[in-house]
Amino acid sequence: MGFDERQVHQIQMAVDEACANVVEHAYEGMPPGEMEVECRCEGLDFVVLIRNWGRSFEPGCVPEPDISAPLEARHLGGLGLFLIRKAMDRAEFTFDPRRGNELVMVKHLGS
Repeated sequence: MGFDERQVHQIQMAVDEACANVVEHAYEGMPPGEMEVECRCEGLDFVVLIRNWGRSFEPGCVPEPDISAPLEARHLGGLGLFLIRKAMDRAEFTFDPRRGNELVMVKHLGS
């Protein structure tokens, strides 16, 4: 699509973080479940849809990490959602018992 190396890295990191969060949190304490990843181009947007049928969560309840705190004062983990939001131009969550939990991430060409 014409993304530069930095933008490709941002997309890869966001997808990796999102998939890791599904494995670690959505199916935690449950038998392994399914995850679907779909990528498509929509005009100048690269869209990634990640769907699972594990536990849902409330994205607004995830606290912003204190990235200004000294490393020794920070908790291990907790950066996934923050990194996804910083790397992508849009990240939207929907939760539906039948369709599953969906994360749609969008990266605009030129952003």
